[in-house]
Amino acid sequence: MKKKLAAFAVLLGMLAGCASSTTGPGSGAAEGIVKGTVDHVDNQAHSVFQQMNIRVTGTTVKNSGTERELMGKIGESDVTVTIDNGPGSTSNVKVAATKNAFSGNRDLAQEILLRIVEQA
Repeated sequence: MKKKLAAFAVLLGMLAGCASSTTGPGSGAAEGIVKGTVDHVDNQAHSVFQQMNIRVTGTTVKNSGTERELMGKIGESDVTVTIDNGPGSTSNVKVAATKNAFSGNRDLAQEILLRIVEQA
């Protein structure tokens, strides 16, 4: 599993041109730096939700649009994508996927993040 995760992080870093990581064990979250403005990455996240049949359950915009959140549901998992300004022309992206308060779905979070990166 560690080799698979490391390979994913390297691939994601190459695609985004920036460092990426996943959060702690069992967290059900993935994060990275994605090329593009917050607005552009938010549009890509909406597109990924549509492609993956994730039903949008909410959106939030904060700080005059420099921070955004997209929430959705797929099967039993709740998904939250958080986007904010990164260095230069990049955005910080965190994807959290949880089945309940105690169970994360890291594979789903990683897949969503990878698809956002591929479209950016």
